[in-house]
Amino acid sequence: MGLGQQGQGWARGGLALGAQLELCPLSCQLWQFGRWVDVVVDDRLPVREGKLMFVRSEQRNEFWAPLLEKAYAKLHGSYEVMRGGHMNEAFVDFTGGVGEVLYLRQDTPGLFSALRHALVKESLVGATALSDRGEYRTEDGLVRGHAYSVTGTHKMSLGFTKVRLLRLRNPWGRVEWTGAWSDSCPRWDALPAEWREALLVKKEDGEFCISEDLETLGDLEAQRFLEIKGYLAVCKELQGFVIGGVAPRS
Repeated sequence: MGLGQQGQGWARGGLALGAQLELCPLSCQLWQFGRWVDVVVDDRLPVREGKLMFVRSEQRNEFWAPLLEKAYAKLHGSYEVMRGGHMNEAFVDFTGGVGEVLYLRQDTPGLFSALRHALVKESLVGATALSDRGEYRTEDGLVRGHAYSVTGTHKMSLGFTKVRLLRLRNPWGRVEWTGAWSDSCPRWDALPAEWREALLVKKEDGEFCISEDLETLGDLEAQRFLEIKGYLAVCKELQGFVIGGVAPRS
């Protein structure tokens, strides 16, 4: 999924997509102030020079993402108000779950176990490398100020060293980490074949592994890894609880 132009001037973009077609009303439900809210939008989307201005799919005939984004913008008043913010807020709005933000430090205790538990419980988990100047790509392929999905955790032994890996996915479907335990990292050669077959996917799909253990990294790599750490957002399903008389969906 890609991102088009953002920021000031979005309103000047043409709402031209589908202008020659009969409008089709679409409805979705979003969680707001402890209840599900029905949001109805038409199928016109803002474009500029023939391209969608904001969220768009890599598949040109796939429009669920920009339509959902339009509904979300309508709920909050405009596209402009969605600049910045935490992914945790979107997690809650889309699921009705309970969100938690964990700011990362070198000595964050129990982080790996907490992530494993959250993913086993099918929670939504995201990660962001904080930035004070918007999104930009580091020399190791990570994009600061950008939201990643955490799709898995893996624990294994490499000699006498325990290795713990996080699997992240870039929603763009491209641009991957190129440091330790990336797709092309030679460290994979030291693992048994069954581990490589299960974990290593050598293709530009936006998904990659990165070490959670600073002990497995060289000094320079460890420094870079600490620099890119930001925060994790976890959204958990509420089971057996009722908020405002409405039970969050299972």
